[in-house]
Amino acid sequence: MTDLPPGGELADLRKENSRLRRRLAELAASSDTFLSVATHDLRTPLASLRLVAELLAQPGRVNEDSASLLGIMQRSVEQMESLVNDVLNASRLSHPGDRLRLTEFELNMLVEDQLAGLFPVAMSKRIALDASLSPRAGKIRADRDRTGQMLTNLIGNALKFTPTGGTVVVATDGGGDWVECSVSDTGPGLEPGDREALFRAFSRASAVPTGGEPSTGLGLYITRRIAEAHGGTVGADGSPGRGSTFHFRLPRAAMEQPGGDADAEEGGR
Repeated sequence: MTDLPPGGELADLRKENSRLRRRLAELAASSDTFLSVATHDLRTPLASLRLVAELLAQPGRVNEDSASLLGIMQRSVEQMESLVNDVLNASRLSHPGDRLRLTEFELNMLVEDQLAGLFPVAMSKRIALDASLSPRAGKIRADRDRTGQMLTNLIGNALKFTPTGGTVVVATDGGGDWVECSVSDTGPGLEPGDREALFRAFSRASAVPTGGEPSTGLGLYITRRIAEAHGGTVGADGSPGRGSTFHFRLPRAAMEQPGGDADAEEGGR
């Protein structure tokens, strides 16, 4: 049996432990403040660059060679904006003080809203974007914006890796205290070594986006963190050449988080 330290030493250890906890909280807050300021300061010049590139790219303003260079500039700015938003969002989700805005809503209605926003992307790549929505999904109590972000990430990811002429299907289901949503595609599938790393920060699968779209390696990580914040789970299934299915499972009513109200800042994908 291990002897406990004397009372005085135990009290000192508790004080030191409390001091270290406070210091870690201060460092986390400083890190979040830095990221918020840095990303805000980056967004303004990036938005200006994007606007200038769009104006110059209008027909008749520049010659063909310059138009090609402007196209490269626009894609680079879009990639940088996506990275800035994802880094900020990942930071917010990893902060222990982050809170969910819990409301009641119909999961299927949210799925339909997200599909409507992504139909132009599917049409541009000539991909069939379908839905199989079960009434069993019903109402859930969760953060609507965060849940929508998970859907956007998973559907957008499927469109990104599905070739022209392929199909993406979004399905919902539910039972008891849980609801489920899955996104299946006819893309390249998953290699055996991909599945374990997919939901880690900055990880990328071995497949390459079919339209040359940028990838920050944070979308699936953010999806996992949102699901876990609700007390849910995420997963992926697939094999090489047979497409893949990404899915999340949420409790029908996420619990209020202790230590404050359910407010959280919302970021982009």
